[in-house]
Amino acid sequence: MSVDTENNSICCSARCWSVFGYTVAILGSVMIIWGVNQMLRAYTVPVEKETREARSQERKAERQKLQQSELSEDSYGWVNESKGIARLPVERGMELIVAEYSNPKTARKKLGERLEKATAQPPKAPEAPSAFE
Repeated sequence: MSVDTENNSICCSARCWSVFGYTVAILGSVMIIWGVNQMLRAYTVPVEKETREARSQERKAERQKLQQSELSEDSYGWVNESKGIARLPVERGMELIVAEYSNPKTARKKLGERLEKATAQPPKAPEAPSAFE
């Protein structure tokens, strides 16, 4: 046998092909994982930006609402006009409570009525008629 034949038989043995196969499999796996990672990054980054911007807008709106409520603490106005809930300065509210509690029994009754009125649930929407009616 010549030297060329011996080198070919060693290089093309089953061991050589199995090492080559494992190397290709490992490199293929690494490339698949890298590709999935890149794909996930591409899909999640825009969502994070949109969420961040939306949350920023919510914070600005809440901050403006808080600033307006702080400015309006010493003024009169409606909190919920449909339920009859009004805003008034703290000093005036304390004066009204002291005057109202001159008769505690009546004051507790009025307080309960106001609480029920403020926390009342709206009536249920009418049910849709059945298709068989």
